Amino acid sequence: MIDTKNDVFAMYGATAYYAQMFEVGLRSIFFLAHILKDPAMTKEGVEQCSLKITRSNIGLLLTEIKKRYRVRPELEKSFSELREKRNYLIHHYFFENAFKMVDDEGRKAIANELKALFIEFKRADELTDILVAQIRKDVGWSEAEFMELVKQKY
Repeated sequence: MIDTKNDVFAMYGATAYYAQMFEVGLRSIFFLAHILKDPAMTKEGVEQCSLKITRSNIGLLLTEIKKRYRVRPELEKSFSELREKRNYLIHHYFFENAFKMVDDEGRKAIANELKALFIEFKRADELTDILVAQIRKDVGWSEAEFMELVKQKY
């Protein structure tokens, strides 16, 4: 139950966490794509790739992923919608909902919206984990082998 502003902030934090994990999942997919394209990538190449990934926003990550993988239209649409929701959550949410924070009904409305977003981003995080695992499997790598490769390259 959402009784105080702190309860709303806690729900927001949990939601923002999964929004960020969705983004991390996209970064992992992008990183895998680079390693698969160039398995002999040097340490410097990995560092450049990592820097590019770090500086990329979700929109650019999605564009780059589509260049390397065939993405089903419904998945592309879902990821694009999640990008918009993530940007709203991180950049506009409290500005647009500030007046709802002053009473119980408003906080309840915020909590309901945040719960729905939480579920969406948690599912998206789980999906990117599945996609990364599938890409590794298609290449014949276990998670341990992939992590060892990353450690060697770094």
